Amino acid sequence: MHATRESKPSHVAIEDVVEALAAQCDGARRRDGRGFNRADAQEGGRLSALRRRDMAWSIADAKKAMEIVQRYPGQAAALLSGGSETKAAGIEKAIRAGRIPLRDEPVEKQQPYCYAGFSPGGRYVYFWKLAWVDDIGALMKTLRGLTRERHGVRRIYFQAPERADLTINGERKRAERLAIDFNGTTQATIVAAAKAHGYVLEPAIEEPVDLEIDRLRMNERAVWLHEGTRDGVRGTWAVFDLASKHEPFSNVVKTYLKGRYECRPDDDWNWYVEWNAETAELVTRVAKHFGFACADSFKAGFKEERRR
Repeated sequence: MHATRESKPSHVAIEDVVEALAAQCDGARRRDGRGFNRADAQEGGRLSALRRRDMAWSIADAKKAMEIVQRYPGQAAALLSGGSETKAAGIEKAIRAGRIPLRDEPVEKQQPYCYAGFSPGGRYVYFWKLAWVDDIGALMKTLRGLTRERHGVRRIYFQAPERADLTINGERKRAERLAIDFNGTTQATIVAAAKAHGYVLEPAIEEPVDLEIDRLRMNERAVWLHEGTRDGVRGTWAVFDLASKHEPFSNVVKTYLKGRYECRPDDDWNWYVEWNAETAELVTRVAKHFGFACADSFKAGFKEERRR
């Protein structure tokens, strides 16, 4: 039986902020300005998932939640103020001053759990085995069965158990995980399987998929626009999403857009390329040359007002 939460009254608490941010989160696929940013998405999603399962936070969870909340005073105030400017100002001031309390007492010994959450780039769902799983074989069979389907022209990828690094409350751990492609074709099965086998599920996984991006990703290659921050630079980025690595495309980007892109393994090999008045024409030609399916906003070309 899970340790339950012992509540104490408060108008706005740390838990409220975490859950409000999680409710806005889209997995940081299209924009980082709503919900948790990419750096906080995994931890924030896990903390909110525990709340939704009515599981008490550990002392380390509570400390991490308070740390994360400090980074979102303005957004939290807007989400929790009910439209009142006076209340929003009070909430923002309290967060900046570190005066937002915990509503529920954290526990010293937390019930063990397993966690299903997005990969950093949002392409996969990772099933992290952090505790005992009832009938892990049945779970693997269900997820592997998805590989018989396709999402448009793309095959569904499933990764058998492997050990990998996971960060929980700032501490890096090694744990066993399964990985499965996430899209509109696999979502329902992923959610049902996670719940059937007792996994704590990142809330964003249950949210409706972005229909335009999901449609675009039925193609081998797709590109859309993303509002967010990359390497400390705030702006609009053209996200090039490829079903598999493509050396000719990679070489063109590296050669002609040097210093204008970012690509990391933890982005699932998505490429983020600056989208502005200087790059838009070349980026558009690259997308056309390599046959990328394009979002409507990308097709419309660069517009200065998009940055406002």
